[in-house]
This record gives sequence, C-alpha cells and structure tokens, in this order.
Amino acid sequence: MRAEGQRQREEIIAAGHAQIEADRKAAASALRQDVGTLATTLAGKLVGESLEDHARQSRVIDRFLDELDQKAEAAR
Repeated sequence: MRAEGQRQREEIIAAGHAQIEADRKAAASALRQDVGTLATTLAGKLVGESLEDHARQSRVIDRFLDELDQKAEAAR
C-alpha cells in the first residue's frame, strides 16, 4: 500500500508540474500578445498613422520579444 501511495503521489506531482508549465506558456503567450498590441498602438500614435498590417506587426513584435528573451537568457 505504501508503494502504491508513493506512485500516486508522484503521478499527482508530475501532473501538477505539467499543468503549471502549460499555464505558464499560456500566460506568456497572452502577455506577448498584449504587449504587442500595446506597443503597436503606441507606435501608431507616435508616427501619427495606423500600423494595421497584422502579419508585419506580428513578425516585428515576435522578433523584438525573441531578442529580449535571448538577452535575458544571456544575462543569466
């Protein structure tokens, strides 16, 4: 019974870790999208015109955020 309890405990812990990782990825994705939207809106206001090309907007934002991630990783 003790071994079965240990096995169940390990399964629960592993499932919890997997859920936390999935939630972290979902939050990071949502945050990335929100930051991109805010940055594009601000940039549009600064240049005085709308930046509505969503494909270009997504590429620029993704590239910028990827560069920030790389710099953060290098700083560790």
